[in-house]
Amino acid sequence: MDGRPAQRDKIPGYDIVLVPFSFLWAGTVISVAVNGFVGGVRSDGLGRLDIGTCAILSFFVLMGSYMSVGRLLHDAYLRAHTRYTLTSHRILIERDGLQPRRVVIDLRQLPILDVRETRSGVGTIYFGVPSILASFFGDRWRYCVPEMSQLPALRSIPDVRRVTDMIERASRAASG
Repeated sequence: MDGRPAQRDKIPGYDIVLVPFSFLWAGTVISVAVNGFVGGVRSDGLGRLDIGTCAILSFFVLMGSYMSVGRLLHDAYLRAHTRYTLTSHRILIERDGLQPRRVVIDLRQLPILDVRETRSGVGTIYFGVPSILASFFGDRWRYCVPEMSQLPALRSIPDVRRVTDMIERASRAASG
């Protein structure tokens, strides 16, 4: 069985908070940066920012831009370059392009399946459970760009229950 993650057609729940916050963040930082780069609020030129402050503001402008628009483009790019394959003995998660990655999961040693399904039947199958530290610190990027999660997963799978059943059957057959 071969497949790819579905392209986004709906806004995920976390984007209801993240999108307005990212535009507020980006708008505030851009207005402060432009104001500082142009000469500040004072007409005598004493309001100009020093180079260190400009560098910090530039970083925050880049982060605000990424949070507002870049993460959506990044996520779409990663989804378009990811392929899933289920064989009789393994699950392959392969990504090509600028950020290549290959994950091989042996069906004889299948970790815990954490299935998260939406009302429409589309869902994600995570392989394993994140450690306490990873879930608290390391796996937070999945809300900005789900493809960047530390856990291997089959993301945005239509009819996720059917695919989960296929994986469990293949695992039992591989284990003998």
